[in-house]
Amino acid sequence: MAKIDKKEKLDQKSTFSLIQISYTSALLGNFLIFGVIITAAVLIMYNRELYYAGVQEDQVIEWMTFWAFFSAAIIYTQAAFWQYRETSKIPWFLLSVAFFCLFVAMEEISWCQRLFGYRPPAYFLEQNFQQEFNVHNVLDKFYRDLALKVVILGFGILLPAVWLIPAVRRLFWKIAIVPPPILFAPAFLAAYILFEVYPWRYSGELVELMLGFGFVFSAMGISFFLKNPDGRRLFSPLWMISLVSVIVLLSMILTSVSSARLRNQPELIEITKKEIIALGNDFRKAIRLAKDPIVHCKLHNRIFAHVEKNKIHNLYDGYFWNLTKQGLPEERAEFFIDPWNTAYWIWQVCGPEKKQMKIFIYSFGPNRRRDSVPWKISGDDIGIPIYESGF
Repeated sequence: MAKIDKKEKLDQKSTFSLIQISYTSALLGNFLIFGVIITAAVLIMYNRELYYAGVQEDQVIEWMTFWAFFSAAIIYTQAAFWQYRETSKIPWFLLSVAFFCLFVAMEEISWCQRLFGYRPPAYFLEQNFQQEFNVHNVLDKFYRDLALKVVILGFGILLPAVWLIPAVRRLFWKIAIVPPPILFAPAFLAAYILFEVYPWRYSGELVELMLGFGFVFSAMGISFFLKNPDGRRLFSPLWMISLVSVIVLLSMILTSVSSARLRNQPELIEITKKEIIALGNDFRKAIRLAKDPIVHCKLHNRIFAHVEKNKIHNLYDGYFWNLTKQGLPEERAEFFIDPWNTAYWIWQVCGPEKKQMKIFIYSFGPNRRRDSVPWKISGDDIGIPIYESGF
């Protein structure tokens, strides 16, 4: 009898009202998501280096995005349980959203490739422009951007908007579709605008973090809505603050653990230096022999991508490839990846009117993230200049 009463209350809520969350929670959630943009803007103005460090791979922004989506997957699964328990409907929609969040979380950290340093299958080394074990970077950029826009606008704005229409709301409830709360739509809209405007480099990383928070806050609101059909216990700001605090703490811990673990491989540094010299000799020869320019002032790319784009095929039988006779794995040689299974890079920097110019070949080194800045190999990056002029 009690279960029937709960089901009737849920049916009434779905028919006559919105997903109920307190205005305080909605305001706080939007503020926290908008805070990503505000924090980035402040860092760009006053500490640009800290901003660029934070948005690199295996750094705090990426880990926060992972934990946000991972938490959302857990909470959406919980919400699916409450939906089935209270309504006896198959919660296919919420389970699908949970799976999507888990997939995005694991894609964000390349299924732990950089954390554990394993080499992905050859298909991903060849087809993935970042040479990482993830699916989304195999797709063309147009389709990746389109998918992101569809998720932001479709899930975060359109779905809760059409829920406002009573007839649509009744239909959605019958087929077990539960949208995110409409009060979080401003945050999703802000993420979309940031993606379209793209005011700073790596703005896409900020969009992904905002989207992760949007999903996890929406999951919390839906879970509370389904668990409490009488409406006496709404989604509290305290839960939101607690979860965000845990996400930030875990992200800082994993960032430190990743960096510490990856630095404890000193024997690979000498191997990398040897390979860098070989690559430098290969590129010097390729530049001399090229009929058309194969380097330019805005060049900053993974060597494999650059070689394939410019068809510099003589690099496949040069000094670097000959290191295979001394133990260099052929798969690393074929895709120009370093001993830590990340890509080797080529970077050309030019001064005003090209009066100064420098071309580097470099590796991210043991910590597997870029520490170098224009004109200088720094941090634990390992590299050499292969061409200099104007100094």
